[in-house]
Amino acid sequence: MNESPTGIQTQALRRIEAYGQEFTALGLSVTTKFRVLAVLTSGLPGEVLELSLLDEAGQLTTHRARPLQPVPPEASRIHHLTDEVLQNEVPLLHRKHALLVRLRSPDIDGQPVKVIAWAGSFVQAALEHTLNTPLGLDILSIQDAVARGDRVLDPTASQSTARITAQLLALIFARQAIHSPPPQDRSSFSPRGLS
Repeated sequence: MNESPTGIQTQALRRIEAYGQEFTALGLSVTTKFRVLAVLTSGLPGEVLELSLLDEAGQLTTHRARPLQPVPPEASRIHHLTDEVLQNEVPLLHRKHALLVRLRSPDIDGQPVKVIAWAGSFVQAALEHTLNTPLGLDILSIQDAVARGDRVLDPTASQSTARITAQLLALIFARQAIHSPPPQDRSSFSPRGLS
């Protein structure tokens, strides 16, 4: 017997289809190789204090950086990164070349790899501010794609970041095998990372 989908299943299928269309418009698919980038900053956009990169092979590297300007207390209250915590770290600007090479490099087969972030334009602005240079690549914003997909489904619906994030992660991890051990040393990239 073939059961018809419930209202919740129908809504979920519509949401996945809407997100899928938005991701496709960004050039993302289940076969797309991508890197996921996340940052913590001293402000909006501010200096990048912590950068995490999940590469196309599922390897996670995290690097903390000493800022050139003091970390504002309001930023520290959010992420608990203070000048004291970061005092022994190297400024990200000193790792500029290695970071740009890592972000721009093709995959093992020589194919381009997309870089995505929850708030791509924010992450891009923060990195360009910190490195004092254009990145030479566009960081795709998943947040924008999810918001557009939600507006397609219900133009009057309020946005819930937690709900959207949970659904997005479920989609990504269901379709993309990502296996990464926790970083052993959060203060620097692994040997494959920045040096």
